[in-house]
Amino acid sequence: MKTKYAITLILAGVLILSCARQADFPAPDSRFVAAVSGGVLGRNEPVKVMFTQSQDTSRPLNAREFTLSPAAKGVLSWQNEYTLVFTPSEPLRAGQHYRAMVNVGSIAPFSFDFMTSLPSLAVTMDPVIIDANGE
Repeated sequence: MKTKYAITLILAGVLILSCARQADFPAPDSRFVAAVSGGVLGRNEPVKVMFTQSQDTSRPLNAREFTLSPAAKGVLSWQNEYTLVFTPSEPLRAGQHYRAMVNVGSIAPFSFDFMTSLPSLAVTMDPVIIDANGE
């Protein structure tokens, strides 16, 4: 009985800590963030964040300013003074749920979620035609 109680307490603690951890990464604030990539993205598609105000694109970006969970390799760059772009260096995992964490400039850190598409396969077959001779 004590073992069940201890396991229940441990699981409750893990649940509480995991919920609290997500609270550290609020959704984008619409006063500062105009749009983010969301929904279902292609596996090679860049992940974009568009800001409402121009950003200082002259300073170099570092890995702490944009992270993905699960991790993925890629290049972080500015498309223009309003748009931050993460371009994967290899295809992202198919059907994977990702969380992006952004911590750029004076804007409060935020996160957003997206998924990657599943590969599709189309098979086209020509019709089989049998004439009167059975050929």
